[in-house]
Amino acid sequence: MIHLISGLMNSGKTLLMVKYGFFNFLRGRTIYSNFGLNFPHKLINSDFLLYIGKEQPSLDNCCFLLDELWLYLGDSRNSMSENNKLLSYFMLQSSKDMNLEIFITAQNVSQNDKRIKQNFHKLSYCSRFLRNEKGKFVKLSEDKRFLEKEKQERLYIEEKLFFNHYGGLKMKGKPLYHKANLWFGLYDTQQKIKSEIK
Repeated sequence: MIHLISGLMNSGKTLLMVKYGFFNFLRGRTIYSNFGLNFPHKLINSDFLLYIGKEQPSLDNCCFLLDELWLYLGDSRNSMSENNKLLSYFMLQSSKDMNLEIFITAQNVSQNDKRIKQNFHKLSYCSRFLRNEKGKFVKLSEDKRFLEKEKQERLYIEEKLFFNHYGGLKMKGKPLYHKANLWFGLYDTQQKIKSEIK
């Protein structure tokens, strides 16, 4: 299953993906990630993804966490490159396996290769909120990147979950709110993702 996670910069996309990845780890799945995690995983690079696209090894009972997918696939203007063909084929083939989860982040879904946009199963849209003294959630300003420690304790990531329903998006229920500081320790929040595809 392919699960896209979208949102503006610093909206909590990677944090949400790490939370889902950790739950998959607890279920006994092998975790592959293109960034470092503080729980057991296999760190991968673009060469490994291209290898999967070519050789199609068994990926039973696995979970992939791919941060900033556009760095690996390129944007929609490059959708016919060899890298895009290989990785898109990998994504689509693996989506047929119900025992494989793939989580990918991108600020904008439209940046992705068209085969990914047409065949993902779920989309989560993230925003940052603070919970005030009355228990209500207040949306943070987009340019508010760094928070004081006291506010970090009250930081939540709002997740609006959509299903790709016959080519259209259908929202599932009400937004979910994930307490951010419960998951910060599971990864390096300052790590930069760099493309290795030339």
